[in-house]
Amino acid sequence: MRSHLLPSLLPFIGVTIATMHNFTTLETSSAKGVLTVTINNKASKVNLIGQRVLAEIETLMDEVKDDAETKIVVFQSGNPTFFSAHYDFIPRETDLYPPGDPAMKDFAGKILYKITSLRQATIAVIDGPARGIANELIVACDMRFASNKAILGSPEVMIGINTAGGGFINMARILGRARALEYALSGQDVDAFEAEKLGWINKAFHSSSDLYRHVHNLTSRIALFPSESIASIKSTINLVTKPTWDEIALNGAEYRKLAQGPEARELIGKFLKLSKNLTDVEVEKHLGDSILEIYGDESTGDAGH
Repeated sequence: MRSHLLPSLLPFIGVTIATMHNFTTLETSSAKGVLTVTINNKASKVNLIGQRVLAEIETLMDEVKDDAETKIVVFQSGNPTFFSAHYDFIPRETDLYPPGDPAMKDFAGKILYKITSLRQATIAVIDGPARGIANELIVACDMRFASNKAILGSPEVMIGINTAGGGFINMARILGRARALEYALSGQDVDAFEAEKLGWINKAFHSSSDLYRHVHNLTSRIALFPSESIASIKSTINLVTKPTWDEIALNGAEYRKLAQGPEARELIGKFLKLSKNLTDVEVEKHLGDSILEIYGDESTGDAGH
């Protein structure tokens, strides 16, 4: 946990849930109607989201979905630099399923859909880079707030794949079709203040302390109000903003089709080499630009704004 965040997190400290479930990648606390979920994959320098992280999030979402005492779920990171770099493409001993296992069909989509479908309001607190599956997670949330350290991006196109859990569907609803296509097809990074202008996030802050103070004040206010009203209002807005499960499943099918192809496998292999098997912090920090190296001389053109 980042020490400079401790003062802003103190109001959320309460009943600890992680020990009950023996979570290894999540830290949780609940107090005054607010459940705080800290993603902290200590096995990864860049806080990768892999099978274990997603499975633990699903366990938590299944537990909280009918809990009228919990009014808000806050997602944040325990990594000092990253919200989360992206998905973990390397099979791990802690994985639940081997590559290609039928149980992995729509695995990410199912879990992110559960986040969007919660009766509680959901908020993503972004204090570092969030790309790929991490961006899918934050756009599955109801609200997003970010510090000046946040970088958002969807690098899927650069390794020949699609989003796996409805990320681009949510982006189209949030940004509009043209803007979603601009960033989905270019894979370009966006800083917090540009993301605010685009509507990708609700608001950007010039410091981490300002970010956490705002989220604390907002959640404290929302938590005053009746849980049934919060759930009803969210359900009403979801009528026009929430992707259907069929849409999520179609996105998952597109992901699987591309991810199993030779072009994506080659590009992912090159990326793993470039990033030293997803451990090179500098490569991951600047991924929107650094990943272009896998295209060699073809990447020298200026695609910037």
